[in-house]
Amino acid sequence: MEDVGRAAARTEARPLAADLNAVSPATVRAVADRVREAGLELVDGSISGPPPRPDGSTTLYLAGPRAPELAGLPSPGLRARVVGADVGLASAVKMCTASVYKGHVALFVHALLVARANGVLPHVLDDLGDSYPDLVERANVVVARGAAKSGRYVGEMREIEETQAAAGLTPALFAAMAEVYADLAAMTDGRPPEEVDSLAPLDAVLDRLARQAESESSRD
Repeated sequence: MEDVGRAAARTEARPLAADLNAVSPATVRAVADRVREAGLELVDGSISGPPPRPDGSTTLYLAGPRAPELAGLPSPGLRARVVGADVGLASAVKMCTASVYKGHVALFVHALLVARANGVLPHVLDDLGDSYPDLVERANVVVARGAAKSGRYVGEMREIEETQAAAGLTPALFAAMAEVYADLAAMTDGRPPEEVDSLAPLDAVLDRLARQAESESSRD
């Protein structure tokens, strides 16, 4: 965003800037301050859902005095929702939803790895299937893609940690989640989530992660 500000200063352009990263309200407000120094205004944004596609339902949350301008632009595959006029509100939505979406993935992956280690994986899946049938049905994909994305989630967990602390809550939960995702990142082979084999059985996915974890542990 600083590069945008410098380019605007050189060309005397005044584009409307937008930050759609998964960051805390405090972080995006700091970005807005830096952008304002360059004479620009910032729209705070956050994306919820899968990558946009024409027939999809991905939501783009927007906040800031000029958020309606951005919401009015054509955006196939995106549903724009203006949260309010204060920069930071759209990022607050993301921090709350991501804490649930990505927090439960980390918890699920860890639970299944522990179940595998104790030889009770079928029983754990059977029990969880009563309450979370869709999650258990897609367990192989959830685990594989969650692990493949884990490296990019570490920073996001830190931003959630900061957001929760600012709300007067303990930051310990998502400080730990950041460590969970950092460990998962070390267990992966570096392939992007788009290359994950969605047909690989859950046992094979968990075995691969566990072997990599054992390998990493032996190096320490």
